[in-house]
Amino acid sequence: MVKRLPLLVYIFCAVGWSALAPSSVQAKDRFYDVRVKVRCNVRVILPTTFRKGSNTPILLAVHGYGMTHEDFGTMLRRYFGSFVIVIPEAPHVHIDKHDAQKSVYAWFAKDRYVENLKLAMRVLQRTLTKVESDLQLERSPVIVMGYSQGGAVAIAGAGYLHRRVSAVITYGGWLTVHQEGFIPLSSYRGMKVLIARGERDKRLTVEVVNRSIRLLRSGGAKVTQRVFPRMLHRPFGAQLTSVAEWANDVVRHLRPRFFFVRRPPVLVGRAPIRPGTRRAPSLKSSGLDRGSGRISAHERGERGGRMQREVDSARRD
Repeated sequence: MVKRLPLLVYIFCAVGWSALAPSSVQAKDRFYDVRVKVRCNVRVILPTTFRKGSNTPILLAVHGYGMTHEDFGTMLRRYFGSFVIVIPEAPHVHIDKHDAQKSVYAWFAKDRYVENLKLAMRVLQRTLTKVESDLQLERSPVIVMGYSQGGAVAIAGAGYLHRRVSAVITYGGWLTVHQEGFIPLSSYRGMKVLIARGERDKRLTVEVVNRSIRLLRSGGAKVTQRVFPRMLHRPFGAQLTSVAEWANDVVRHLRPRFFFVRRPPVLVGRAPIRPGTRRAPSLKSSGLDRGSGRISAHERGERGGRMQREVDSARRD
């Protein structure tokens, strides 16, 4: 029994320390159903340490043509770990142009572009409202991000939800600002926009990009463009790292506006209360908290001096 004692003590200490050590458990993904004429699946990826009402920033991510919320979420989780990543799935199913036996998700068809795009914006609105309500994130900053076909939906959705969205990112996105028309350019006033693209992305011409930038800036948007050398249409590696850094920088600048810090009240003219002493005059009794009317500097000085004398008298007592 004496020989086994060190081993038992070692096991006890190991178990005890493991129980006391802080646990870091990956929060489980959540799934929602959003119905806007059709049923849309929504995937929500939560940060490792998440709690409701924590004002965690939201990344409303719009996938590209042929993608799903699963593969798009797997790609974004690594780079946007501090965000609540919300990924709605496109409401339309099309036949793959490369494989007739395969169906893919799409946000719009070219022959029904405006109609489909309006439906997509309603999907984004319904998705954001549902997730905010369920996770108590009504005051969290929101950034919309779209890739490829989802870039057009992200730009349009950000203008449609301009009262709630603070920034929008499009990577290799279809820039169709000049085609929409039903979204006023003034909706982008003050909004931060990042247009990221590969240098060899043939789906985005320089003329279309420059025209979209001019239109967005004419509406008051703060547009930033990032061109990745020798890169094609696919966002991987260093490109997404750069985009995530831009998004985190936006959130850092937005925190003073979205995150209200309750400060302790300033106790002017309030003396410590001790047993056997009378209470010092409060702000209300001194008249300094009255919101109606203004007082002159001379009167303010007299009131402050009178209140200070009463405080000194209370301390002497």
